[in-house]
Amino acid sequence: MNTPTDWRLVGELTFATVPAILREFNQKMSEQIPYVVDLGGVHYSDSSGIALLVEFTKRCQPFRLRFRHVSPQIRNIAMVNGVAELLADTSANHETMNA
Repeated sequence: MNTPTDWRLVGELTFATVPAILREFNQKMSEQIPYVVDLGGVHYSDSSGIALLVEFTKRCQPFRLRFRHVSPQIRNIAMVNGVAELLADTSANHETMNA
């Protein structure tokens, strides 16, 4: 079951894909603030993807955005960039956003 408050990203989170994903996120934010972003469908990310996740978190404040199915690769990049604490695994339903 998909809900407008839980989203699933698929594909890559890179310098090339982040602008379109952020536009879609902003559009969806006008409908409902997300609670969970599922990263299980993301097979690659660079530092632009981590910046995107940080931006998601900022735009959802004062609510706490949670991430689930965070890959070791994404965790490692987040750790290097000093934002690993933002990535808290949770479980929930999701809506897919293609990366």
